[in-house]
Amino acid sequence: MRCCLNVQVGLQRLAELVIIFCMSLKTQEKLNVHPCQRCGACCAAFRVSFWRSELSSGGSWQVPLEAVEDSGGSLVSLKGTTQHNPGCDSLKGRVGDQVTCQIYENRPSPCRNFKASYEEGYREERCDLARSKHGLRPLTKQDWKVFRSPSRPVSLE
Repeated sequence: MRCCLNVQVGLQRLAELVIIFCMSLKTQEKLNVHPCQRCGACCAAFRVSFWRSELSSGGSWQVPLEAVEDSGGSLVSLKGTTQHNPGCDSLKGRVGDQVTCQIYENRPSPCRNFKASYEEGYREERCDLARSKHGLRPLTKQDWKVFRSPSRPVSLE
């Protein structure tokens, strides 16, 4: 009887270790993702308006027509960002967990120019504000050290 009990305790401990191992793999997976791809708060915190000319920039990128709505005059806005509680329609996923921008390669200048806190070594107030609106802590230098480990590239793409 005692032998069976020891085996049962051993199997229970093994199951606990497997769960801990799987949780650490999930944590490691999240660490190997660009901090912005674990956030998306900026896409769900601000109005994103830009010049209509970005719809046909003729350059290497062009904002898709289906992603915008008219803002009057020479301006357009990304759909979903003009609401009282903005949320870009091109953002897929859950803010603060895992997100993807459906128009990333063709995003407008306000998105291209938005910087995450400490991405370039200094705090960005608007990033911190967006994150706080969604109950997320501000990014720190440490968030970037983990992402930019020697085995990781520094690129978003």
